[in-house]
Amino acid sequence: MSGFRCNLRKSLQGEVPVSAVGLGQEPETWLTKRGLVVFETHIRRVTVIGAQRGALVVAVVALGGLSFSAPASAAIPSASGGTGNDISFPQCGGGFPSGQPFGIVGVNDGLSDNLNPCFGPSPLYSESELYWAVSGSSGTTTQPKASLYVNTDDPGDVYNGSLIPDWPSSGTTPYGLCTTTTVMTNGGPSTAGANSTACAWEFGDQEAGQDVSWLTAAAAAINGQSPPIAVPTGASGYPWWLDVETSNTWQTGSTGQAMNIGVLQGMVSGLTAAGATAIGVYAASNQWDAVTGGTTAATMSLGGLEDWIPGAGTLAGAQTNCGAGSFTGGSVTLAQWTSGGIDNDLICTATSTPTPVQIYGADAVGTSIAISEQEFPSAGSAKAVVLARSDFFSDALAGGPLAALAGGPLLITPGASISSTLDPRVQVEIQRVLPTGDTVYILGGDLALSPSIDTALEGLGYHVIREAGADEFATAVDIAVQLGNPSTIFEATGLNFYDALSAVPAVIKEHAAILLTDGSNQAPETAAYLAANPGDTRYAIGGSLAAGGADPTATDIAGQDLFNTSADVASNFFSSPSVFGAATAADFPDALGGGVFMATGGRMGPLLLVNPSTPLPPEITPYLATLSVGTQGYVFGGSLAVGADVLAALQAAVG
Repeated sequence: MSGFRCNLRKSLQGEVPVSAVGLGQEPETWLTKRGLVVFETHIRRVTVIGAQRGALVVAVVALGGLSFSAPASAAIPSASGGTGNDISFPQCGGGFPSGQPFGIVGVNDGLSDNLNPCFGPSPLYSESELYWAVSGSSGTTTQPKASLYVNTDDPGDVYNGSLIPDWPSSGTTPYGLCTTTTVMTNGGPSTAGANSTACAWEFGDQEAGQDVSWLTAAAAAINGQSPPIAVPTGASGYPWWLDVETSNTWQTGSTGQAMNIGVLQGMVSGLTAAGATAIGVYAASNQWDAVTGGTTAATMSLGGLEDWIPGAGTLAGAQTNCGAGSFTGGSVTLAQWTSGGIDNDLICTATSTPTPVQIYGADAVGTSIAISEQEFPSAGSAKAVVLARSDFFSDALAGGPLAALAGGPLLITPGASISSTLDPRVQVEIQRVLPTGDTVYILGGDLALSPSIDTALEGLGYHVIREAGADEFATAVDIAVQLGNPSTIFEATGLNFYDALSAVPAVIKEHAAILLTDGSNQAPETAAYLAANPGDTRYAIGGSLAAGGADPTATDIAGQDLFNTSADVASNFFSSPSVFGAATAADFPDALGGGVFMATGGRMGPLLLVNPSTPLPPEITPYLATLSVGTQGYVFGGSLAVGADVLAALQAAVG
């Protein structure tokens, strides 16, 4: 980013030599909180081999790994002409750009564990770079006034014979437990967190938490001064960019690259948990491949993230980079170029929309497994599994938010009236995705799913929790309690599945729960829960003949039919998403897992209901037309559920 830091951790270890030439001034040496000596040069223009940035040349040793090209169906971006600026610690005490449509600010000072001293008031709020972005930017239709970027790295547990103080030694992650090991230091054997993907994920998660806390403190300090300006204090108020550059410390080799991916996934998870809904990556494609070994659109939580590409020295070069293929399988949103010591950022606009990605299996159970494989491609990467019956929807309707919060897929298996055993394919998937000792949540009582399933799962070493009430309404209340009694409730009828499943991504986005009504009548169990939590924010999904009639004092989000309601939910909660989903309205199973997919793993978009064949429901096409060209779609279910003609129609309707 602007004012690049030359980090010599690796060269001191003899791993990756980094040379700086033509700096024009002496570098400073200092001690970071990790106790590492690094060298900093306060410059404004930097050139990185493969990602040119001006006068500093950083020699990078290729780390090897897989190459990745964007899918053939990926949107082709072009330059829109709108430009903003990004600034960070090198601009401290100097003049900031002015009149920019949008500003992007570095939270860190070049290293992930250090705060940019000018991020907040230093001491004047007018000297804050965060204040500059929020107060001095006009905003655009595709970029908010202020965005944030954070530095990333993967130092591992020991550097140059010294322990890394903030490398974690415990934690439960999608890659299992972060555990300790014995390492050799300059002082002899010592105990440290292992150099493992699990500890790397935990490191990234903790770094994200630190970045969010720095944001909160800086924003509060600005808001507390006079004259005040409303600076958002939460992570949800900004898009976030992960700055991935080979000049920072990264692990090498295939095992090291897996750790590096773990760090980045942990950061996505930490930011998402804090409320961030827009996360992208700032990197040159060759540096991304060197750090990660190459990723695809299916890589858990990294696949499909938006790209911000550096490397240009002119506007024409940035325009060219707007047309570069995405290294994450997403889309190129911004391209940076440096001129006159100022970093400029060009908005890239897609000129075509990719064909929606269709996720499906041989049947409904197979589709739920396929969604799980897309959500959690790495073995043992889920923290839990939620299991529902495949033949009836009532108990399953409220389960999506539980799967999202628990960090696992929502799988289905035949109900007790059809089978007393777990579908063998589902058992295989649970054993693939979930480490033994973790939890499987079963939705519904013994009449929904046979108790022999509990016995079988416990025999495999899993902890089983039944979320079951006397009926579907009580089961939904039990799930809300398991979620921690969130302060936002979405009500939907339990007599059919359309409204509840359309709401699932929005419920997850709002950290809410789903409660069920008895059509237009309030269910006693739901009424009792709402009476016990009178301060909750309430949304009724569906009109007066559905939840809107059961709770007329709730905010009603409803259309004239099920398709219109799904579009209204999308419009109210996803005004400009980077992704959208669709599933058949003919049955519930595909939408069940699809709704969770749309609001997890770094994705945040709506789930629309469609018919198995064209034409598209006219109620959803106006919403699709509001989406940016290039918005990626996901369709759940095979060609019998959603035909190829529907995929083509969805693609054509975007923008």
